[in-house]
Amino acid sequence: MTVFGITRASTRKQQASPEVQAKMIREHCAAQGLPEPVILNEPLGTSGRNTDFRHRPKGRWLLLNAKAGNVVVVTKLDRLGRTAKDILDTLEQFAKRGVRVIVIQFLGGQVIDMDSTVGRLIVIFFAGLAQFEADMIGERTAEALQWRRQQGLACNRPGFGRRKVGKGSQWDMQQLAYIAEIAERLGKGEDVVLVVADFWGRGIKDHRGLLWGQVQHKNGDGNGNGSPFEWYWRATRWFHRMKHAGKLPPPYCDTAHTIPEPRLFTVEKRRKRPNSKPVIDEKATWTAEQWREWFALEFSQASR
Repeated sequence: MTVFGITRASTRKQQASPEVQAKMIREHCAAQGLPEPVILNEPLGTSGRNTDFRHRPKGRWLLLNAKAGNVVVVTKLDRLGRTAKDILDTLEQFAKRGVRVIVIQFLGGQVIDMDSTVGRLIVIFFAGLAQFEADMIGERTAEALQWRRQQGLACNRPGFGRRKVGKGSQWDMQQLAYIAEIAERLGKGEDVVLVVADFWGRGIKDHRGLLWGQVQHKNGDGNGNGSPFEWYWRATRWFHRMKHAGKLPPPYCDTAHTIPEPRLFTVEKRRKRPNSKPVIDEKATWTAEQWREWFALEFSQASR
């Protein structure tokens, strides 16, 4: 008999949640005399409302590899899903394969028996409660965002040239000066590789405290979402769009027109092609040391 424990955290900020869930699963298995569980951690930020259990990496693997006599342990019923249909479909698939499902905080940790009428009724009731709670969370979040907009407060993370102050954000003149320098150098035709190498060589950091344009790993799985070069071009495009809209603070509202625009620059935002797949750059996972080595190699070859 193999015991699988599956964990899920709805947001990336809940970094400690998977470990807490895994600890509860191990303690429960030890108390019930079950074998040491195999912990399956879903990626951080996996939504139980927007992603069905069979579409998650660990959930799909579990549905394909779980055999009769295996046990699946979760801390709460909503760790399996946030919609009644998804939860019932998942439990039905496990029941057909002869897989036992234990929910620790569900009727004292008793086994959910999908073959009995009473067990099915209880599961349907609690699955409906899980979906109701998810709907209430969405409504409360929408109301909070609407209230913040009415109060003139920030509703998202600070963008280019801004920093968070209290419950809002304000212009960061130092970061804005860096963006203006990037826009001016790229507008004059300087290679973006040289600009990035210069900024990293000078140790210039952004509002996150990282080297300017350094890409962080996404979801902790090592897959990035771009490269430093792309961030420098994004900042440049943002600067010129804000210039045309007249939204830059002084003194840039008066001097921004002197900064040349890059070749083939357009104010209008390009539309994405339908059904286009994102391109993942291998360099997106590089560390600062790897970029420095690459810069040194490029310069040594160019100087020959």
